[in-house]
Amino acid sequence: MTQKENVLLQSADPSCNMTLEEVAELYNDMRKETLLKQYCDTCKIKERKAGKYTQFYILIEGKQYSAKTRKELIDKLFELYCGDSVITLEEAYTEWMLWRASVNTSSKTLKENKNEWNGFIKDTSLAKMQVARIEISDFEDFLYDITKDYAITSKRLSNIISVLNGILRRCVSRKIIPHNLLSDVDKQIFHNRCKPANSVKDNYSTEERQKILDYLQDKTDAYSLAIRFAFYLPLRFSETAAIKYSDIKDGKLRIQRAQRTCQKMNDDLTFEPRYLTNDERIKGNKKTGFRTVGLTSTALSIVELAHELN
Repeated sequence: MTQKENVLLQSADPSCNMTLEEVAELYNDMRKETLLKQYCDTCKIKERKAGKYTQFYILIEGKQYSAKTRKELIDKLFELYCGDSVITLEEAYTEWMLWRASVNTSSKTLKENKNEWNGFIKDTSLAKMQVARIEISDFEDFLYDITKDYAITSKRLSNIISVLNGILRRCVSRKIIPHNLLSDVDKQIFHNRCKPANSVKDNYSTEERQKILDYLQDKTDAYSLAIRFAFYLPLRFSETAAIKYSDIKDGKLRIQRAQRTCQKMNDDLTFEPRYLTNDERIKGNKKTGFRTVGLTSTALSIVELAHELN
């Protein structure tokens, strides 16, 4: 039995003068040493004079660690091998996602971030590395790999980098690392390695639009009416789906809400079934998103028909 264990046993005796706080601190020190044994032999800690002071030190894999007291040295070793600094990027990602869910980040954004992680980061060596030990060269190796042979677009690269930056900024806030090294990487090098984005948009021609409208002319289900209505107005689908009859006045439509798809994220980062909400919030969160648009006579007739049928 070690000297500390003897002291702890003595502290359980009512006649012992140790306070509960001292007992708790002693127990915590013992726990740290027990956990450290799988990484280093604390029995090899030595004591020496350093001028007027005493210094405690230990050699681990050729590297020396020292402190003014044995307890300080144990604390330093514990933080190095067992503290938050050993958290992997993958573990940091999970904590980041759960934290963002707790501060009401939209489920759409969370799901997009999860897709980027699973698609490009999850199974890499970078994900398994301890955050505190990732170097700039590790980020560069990762970025060179995912942009090899023009594999992804510049926008996709930006999304991946955004996920990594979010994780690392959270680690800085938690004091796991002092600085986000990814911010020091020259991103332009890797954007130059991306494939060009497809700028061709397959918009409907005038003839195609008319064919669709002719086909839907006699259909009165809500979906068909919404498609017809959409061809006459510059609206997002989410805005169209959230329109109320009361939004229309004097032949004009006031856009003041949008439909959102929501999903609750569980602690294991899976998502529950989707549900819809109509929020008085327009994409972009800008005042200009709230606007009034004029309705043609055809658009008004579609609105009146939809209102009559429902």
